Amino acid sequence: GAAAQAALNVIRRPAEQQDGERQKVSPVARRLAEEQGVDLSGVTGSGPGGRITKEDVEAAAHRGPTPSPKPTARPKAEVEVVELSKMQATIAMRLAQSKFSAPHFYVTSEIAMDDAVRLRQ
Repeated sequence: GAAAQAALNVIRRPAEQQDGERQKVSPVARRLAEEQGVDLSGVTGSGPGGRITKEDVEAAAHRGPTPSPKPTARPKAEVEVVELSKMQATIAMRLAQSKFSAPHFYVTSEIAMDDAVRLRQ
């Protein structure tokens, strides 16, 4: 379904270098990477101009997937929990109820006030 198609799009997306430019990949290497499930973003090209070649993809497939760096835990911020008064709890409940039950719409309009400002000066 849609999730499978999204996964395919991720695999087929051209590999990008860190500066945002596309990596150069030979067509054979790209096809081989798709077949073997090799992520080209972790492959360094040994061809002319850093181009990824068939040999680079084969070497990456032999090495297996590169382990992703483990996420580092961020220190938790101090949080002070404050009990709501009955009035605050009722206000919060009614605001939420209004937001979820009544239709909301927002209107934005722009007005050119250049002529009015010039007239005022």
